[in-house]
Amino acid sequence: PVLDGNEAIRMLRKKGISRPVLVITAHSSYHNQLESFAAGCTDYLVKPVSRENLIGAILKHLDGQPLPQKAKGPVRPE
Repeated sequence: PVLDGNEAIRMLRKKGISRPVLVITAHSSYHNQLESFAAGCTDYLVKPVSRENLIGAILKHLDGQPLPQKAKGPVRPE
């Protein structure tokens, strides 16, 4: 890869994208978590992630918004 996850998050935030970003990683150290949150991630999940934990994290960050409906065409980036 040309870009690591934290740099990708920084680029998204710099472009003004404010949607939640969930990090899913095998790196469980506190230092890695701090780096991801400093880059702008919203939540941090460590592999292996159970279905229940993933769904819980997604629902936690929906802010009462309904789940997106299936796209009817190409999805445009924000």
